[in-house]
Amino acid sequence: MNAMNTPLRVDTLPASLLAQIGECVAGTAAQLQQRWPDAPREAAAQLEALEALGLQVQEVVRMLAAPAGAMPERVNLGVAALQARAEWAAALQRAGASWRGPQKGCEVLTNPAVLKQLLDLAVAHALLLGTDLQVDVDRRFQPPLAALRIEVSRPGGELFAARPGDVGELHWALLTALAQHAGVHFEPQVRALSVELLLGWTPLGVLAPMGLPEPAMLPHTEMPTGCRVLLLEPHEPTRVQAERLLLQAGLQVKAVATVDQAQVALLQGAPDGLVTGIEASDPACALLLQDLRARQPGLRVVEIVRQAHSFAISLPGSGVPARVGRDDLARTLVPALAQEMSMPI
Repeated sequence: MNAMNTPLRVDTLPASLLAQIGECVAGTAAQLQQRWPDAPREAAAQLEALEALGLQVQEVVRMLAAPAGAMPERVNLGVAALQARAEWAAALQRAGASWRGPQKGCEVLTNPAVLKQLLDLAVAHALLLGTDLQVDVDRRFQPPLAALRIEVSRPGGELFAARPGDVGELHWALLTALAQHAGVHFEPQVRALSVELLLGWTPLGVLAPMGLPEPAMLPHTEMPTGCRVLLLEPHEPTRVQAERLLLQAGLQVKAVATVDQAQVALLQGAPDGLVTGIEASDPACALLLQDLRARQPGLRVVEIVRQAHSFAISLPGSGVPARVGRDDLARTLVPALAQEMSMPI
């Protein structure tokens, strides 16, 4: 059998390998963007897309490794689609693409972070197929579903399918695997001049007209309230920045510069999370982690590393912490810790 004709089964590959691949892709793309600041617009856009894909792979792998249906919330599908439209505005403009809808919404019970990834993967795949996106939320009755539909076409032309090996094939594989894992009905339909991607959930309410939402209504990964974080960072400027970011996120933070100071801080109680600028493999930090995990089995760990643009999500049971780049804390620290805190061990 030709390897190009073999289906890509993301869900059968080792999670740790996929996470490493995602980190490598994101990091390499980010480094190329830094070293090639005057890259042609098309090359810069492709590098940006590769970096985003590397981050997506890491996030999806984390979700696939977690129990299905974790941390569900009531989410309005129409609001989620509008949020996705706002976040994809720049990419749509670069591609010369349009996005219409939705005008209605319906509440479902789902994990907001999983829903966001499903939407991002579906839109990324759709933009490889066409430039005209029509997004709708409606109801299906056989079986009963609140359906979010993305219909993509090329006005005035035929539909161009993504070729095997294109980035879109990985988007498709990740979308299929994540939908199946999350128990989300996924149904693609190919028509003469368009393709429809349907994602379906059990509806919680009625289908209703919907105006543009306020930003506070948009679904996102919430930081659980009352979380206590121990921040261990010898580098003072980084420690000050990280403490400020964590406090702004509503966390209770104890910031220390050394492992000895961290051990003293434990006398006040075990934290829910550790953010450390000392490598977890360092002998002194490893002993601290062993002590922390004995007191707090559900401890979440984020490591601040020197590698530029690193953003690696932890894997359940691996003992390997999540990682964020020291030079990119403002963008990655709070989202990384929020995802760690919101997902089950």
